[in-house]
Amino acid sequence: MILIGGRIEPAWVPLAEIININRDAVALTGEPHAIISQERLEGGYFRAAQYWYYGEDDIVVLAVKVLFGIARAHGFEQGNKRTGFTAAVMFLALNGYDLVAPDGDDLGELVRLVVGGNLGEESFTETIRPHVVPRP
Repeated sequence: MILIGGRIEPAWVPLAEIININRDAVALTGEPHAIISQERLEGGYFRAAQYWYYGEDDIVVLAVKVLFGIARAHGFEQGNKRTGFTAAVMFLALNGYDLVAPDGDDLGELVRLVVGGNLGEESFTETIRPHVVPRP
């Protein structure tokens, strides 16, 4: 736990783990694992931290920034959305929360809509907010 400016900084998923998440995600489908832009990957990865440093404390908002920072950065050849989603779920877990999506919700389709510019991050955030619950 790190106290910065009177606020407790959230636990962030290490960049090396983000890379491992992608490696595992694409291995399941036989796609290649490759980082095509380290700079874009790091920029997307640090997006949520920048929001926190500028005052954002809402854990759901930060998780969504993790997801879409990675997904939109396209730092990997394949699996950017899957990697972002998994990293966001891991970020929530590291900070004491679970994402419990109800049966029938197609969060993958919502992620595709946001990345494609057809749904705002704010709408996605409010859609998942009721499903982010404190860990027992």
